[in-house]
Amino acid sequence: MKLTTYDKRVNFNCKALRAFVRNYINARKSGANKSQVGDSDLLSILLSDTTVFGGNDELIIDQLLDFFLAGTATVSLNSQNLLHRSALDKTHLAKLRQDIETHIKQPYREEKTTEGKHGDCFEGITYDRLFEMEYFGRYMQEVLRICPPAALSSMWTIKNDFKLQSISLSAGDVVCPNIWDLHHNPE
Repeated sequence: MKLTTYDKRVNFNCKALRAFVRNYINARKSGANKSQVGDSDLLSILLSDTTVFGGNDELIIDQLLDFFLAGTATVSLNSQNLLHRSALDKTHLAKLRQDIETHIKQPYREEKTTEGKHGDCFEGITYDRLFEMEYFGRYMQEVLRICPPAALSSMWTIKNDFKLQSISLSAGDVVCPNIWDLHHNPE
């Protein structure tokens, strides 16, 4: 099969990304790149798993890239949905802005005054301050409910016969819950 110029660039970038992750794994294995969280990060867990990956770095690279790409797409989609939903309702937008003012901007201005700090407002964002933003947290959960990043759940195989209201399921039946429909069906 003949590759187009675009295909060649994509192929080169894929190989470069895999090489970057492979070098990172090798640095971790050699001790040059230590875990920042006491070996409980994803890479440490994958490297210590001998049953699934069995030391196969290529499988570990695949898994890491899957997590990275899935997370990137999910964060991007959720950010867009949050901005879209907040733009539709000025009341919610005002409450979100107040949450940011109260928990990020105001404490940062106070720190800047007492400590003589200078910089942009992003320096005031901390993990703890984000969790203090109660309205923002609830709003984000509501956006995720209304606009789930995955419309369908994983497929489940029913182990025992059972009846749920008017729905009867038998052992061996496969179901795939429709999350989108569950959160948009008034019944």
